[in-house]
Amino acid sequence: MNRSIERAEYLPDTAQVQLSWKNSYTDAEFQSQTYDYAVVAAPFSKVRSWRFPNTSETVPVKRKQRKKPIIPQNQVALQFSTRFWEHFANPIYGGCSTTTDIPGIGSICYPSYKINSTGPGVMLASYTSGDFGIRFASLSDLEHVQYVLNAMIEIHGEVARDQYTGLYNRRCWALDPLESASWASPSIGMHKLYIPTYFETENNLYACME
Repeated sequence: MNRSIERAEYLPDTAQVQLSWKNSYTDAEFQSQTYDYAVVAAPFSKVRSWRFPNTSETVPVKRKQRKKPIIPQNQVALQFSTRFWEHFANPIYGGCSTTTDIPGIGSICYPSYKINSTGPGVMLASYTSGDFGIRFASLSDLEHVQYVLNAMIEIHGEVARDQYTGLYNRRCWALDPLESASWASPSIGMHKLYIPTYFETENNLYACME
């Protein structure tokens, strides 16, 4: 519906839910529409910034999103002119089990499809989350990509520099306006505490977000 909801308010007089949004962040007034029920499937990281007027802290959708830790995460994929990692003396044939102690790189994922094929190959050269998911989001695309490329050169040698095509894809979930993070990461006891609330409703609000 091309709307970014900011408020969900239960209207006891009509037993309905009023959802409110602004067409532009510069608008002074909210636009609103009422519904019999609201099924909230937006990410926890976005619902956390919603306002819930006339709603107590016991309402499941409100209680869950306020408490669960949210983890930021970054991914940087690089394209190379060949799948050079498959032609080492000890070849790498797919998988995400490779890790490094180079800060901010995390896991390295090699494609498991079209093994030993010719032509370009794409490596997920950095898959990291948590603290570095915030720190590296502050870099520009080019700074971050160069850092990851330098790490691949350090790990694999000059072949990574020679065969890098200049094409990349960078995803920092903390910068995504529809996500603001990556995933919910419940701590000890939270599954037991919150999973039952997925089967509860109060004030005509249903929660089914991640």
